[in-house]
Amino acid sequence: MKTKQFRIWVYAAAMLCAGTLAGCSTEPPESPSEPDAPVTHTPSPEETTTDVPDLSTRAVLIDEQTIELTTYGSSSCPDEVIDVDPVDAATIAVQLGNATDERPCTADYAPVEHTVDIPAEVTERPITLELHWQNSSDSATIPVE
Repeated sequence: MKTKQFRIWVYAAAMLCAGTLAGCSTEPPESPSEPDAPVTHTPSPEETTTDVPDLSTRAVLIDEQTIELTTYGSSSCPDEVIDVDPVDAATIAVQLGNATDERPCTADYAPVEHTVDIPAEVTERPITLELHWQNSSDSATIPVE
């Protein structure tokens, strides 16, 4: 029985040595092909831009009776024009509000375009808009372009 165990141990040792020697062969293992480097593009100074989009509230005169007012805010809770009142011959007060105060709004910044009819009392040009937001102390005065 001892001879049989001895043969098993010799066989196991021989296999271990063969495996070890195979790892020490003189030929270098074939290296796997390296993956292609990702293609990148570094823009030249001429291609680089520092222009930042204008995200400010603006108003444009469409015709003698209409102004297009663009405001920015949450796309899921956009401002709405609630009231338009003449202040004087060249100024219009615009009340803006949000009817969705009860639900959460997305945290994005999207444009909303409003059409504002020019009151008959506003006869002078250029026109100035006084913007007031309902339930807020925020206000802005902007020229109509």
